[in-house]
Amino acid sequence: MAGWAKAVAAWKTVQQKNEIVSQAQRFIRLLEHELEASSTSSVETVSSPPVLSFASTFDQDNRRDFVADSVSGALNWQKQVVYYHRSDSSEMWRRELSVSSAQTAYAMPTHLSAIDFGSGRRPLGFYATDGQPVAREIESVEFEQSKLELVMKLTVKAPSGVTASFVSTTVPRNS
Repeated sequence: MAGWAKAVAAWKTVQQKNEIVSQAQRFIRLLEHELEASSTSSVETVSSPPVLSFASTFDQDNRRDFVADSVSGALNWQKQVVYYHRSDSSEMWRRELSVSSAQTAYAMPTHLSAIDFGSGRRPLGFYATDGQPVAREIESVEFEQSKLELVMKLTVKAPSGVTASFVSTTVPRNS
């Protein structure tokens, strides 16, 4: 019986690790997909708390990759996307902010903190509220931004204490 109990405990540990790895991989794929359709000029990060924002060309239902102006062919930047880590709940959250055609980000992607939504410009951390959780059991997140790419370091931790770490490098395709 003791051998059986050890085997079951080992199986549960492997199962938990597989679950958190799978969840982290789904989250990373979602983020990479959105970032690839963004512009390097709109990517903005802060480290404490970890917040990432960028302009998106996806339509409001995330169904189409690009929405372009029918006359000029220029990309229409539909929204700003904000990802942030809530350490109190060990979750990654995602928030969308619609950008109207009257705002400069619509025609030219820019940092979220440079956009005035009617009450003045706000620092990026101001937008790290609301939204929806997109990943759980996230112990830590770190964003490193260079001119051409974004590196995300993600550590996930199951309730049993099992951890897994990931590193993802994404290059936005619209300069």
